[in-house]
Amino acid sequence: RLTLILMNCAVAALLIAGFWKWAGLRPWYGLVGSLFFVFPPPFTSPHLVEAGGGNIEPFPYVLLLWPVRNRPFLFGALLAVGFLNREFTIYAVVVLLAGQLITRQLFQAAMLRQWLLAFVAFVVVWDGVNALRPYADLNGPGTRGGLVPGFGGSQIENLANRIGQRPGDLPERIRTFLVDRMPSLVGAKRELDGIAHQGRDWIAWPLVVAAVIGAIRVLMLVRPTRPATLAFIWYVLGVGVVAAAMFVIARPITDTTHRYFLLALFIPVSLTAAWLALEPTRAARAAIVVGVLGWSALSAADNVRQLHRYASGYEPNRIRELSDALEARGLHVAEAGYWRAYKITFLTLERLKLAAVGSQRIDE
Repeated sequence: RLTLILMNCAVAALLIAGFWKWAGLRPWYGLVGSLFFVFPPPFTSPHLVEAGGGNIEPFPYVLLLWPVRNRPFLFGALLAVGFLNREFTIYAVVVLLAGQLITRQLFQAAMLRQWLLAFVAFVVVWDGVNALRPYADLNGPGTRGGLVPGFGGSQIENLANRIGQRPGDLPERIRTFLVDRMPSLVGAKRELDGIAHQGRDWIAWPLVVAAVIGAIRVLMLVRPTRPATLAFIWYVLGVGVVAAAMFVIARPITDTTHRYFLLALFIPVSLTAAWLALEPTRAARAAIVVGVLGWSALSAADNVRQLHRYASGYEPNRIRELSDALEARGLHVAEAGYWRAYKITFLTLERLKLAAVGSQRIDE
């Protein structure tokens, strides 16, 4: 998971640098604003380092698209790679188009030309990747030409197949997202877990009150300020809002798949950054910092509790025990269910090779 951890570090660095370069926010304040992403509770953090889910990947892509937004060929190429990696990268385009529509730049000839060139670059890279797929060993050695199981369709088809719309459910979806999904993401909902309980119901109301006060204060302070000076913050906020809105519109009420709305973490991140960037009163800025650090302390308590559960040896490592027992019997090959097969093969460094029953990702 080192690659995924480095991606998380890159996102944190991009946020802090972006708030400093395009909003004039000192790095310390940028870090405080980013803590909702940098140091989430243990119910959220595993999703950010989960392999195979495409969870963290949209975060660096949408942030990298901002500095190249006026370089159409680079923007289109990066967007194609990001969209092929994870479809949620397209939220960046929605936010940029909305911003240009609000500022009346969208229908200017130069802007239309820029979007056209970006679209050409997008199509070229998209088709180039698809043209190379038949020459890639996607299922391990000697599997050239075969597609990864479960990923035969296009990204657009994948999105269409995952949309479950019932307009009558929309009010309940909004309520469920605001009362259940979003609070669980920021540790404002008690989550009972077999490893370590996490989150607190009582913190929901302080966070709601702080968010309302912060939004009102930002709206009061932004009026005499040119909105363009905080454009990056509005962009990050827009991506978070679009991610939340698309989840509410497109996903069933019963859906608890966090990766579909993880980008909503950008909402508290950008709101805090905007408040710190605009707030002229030093005491108010100090109060904001103390409040966010207080939230981080609660997140730290949950993370330490989870770490202790594993480090103390209280939580048994059953897969490791099983791997050692199979090796002790002198076995070299076996078969098992998909998840168990690949874990044991990895843990034994392939001294014991298990074929996955059912779905297979590596043919050999």
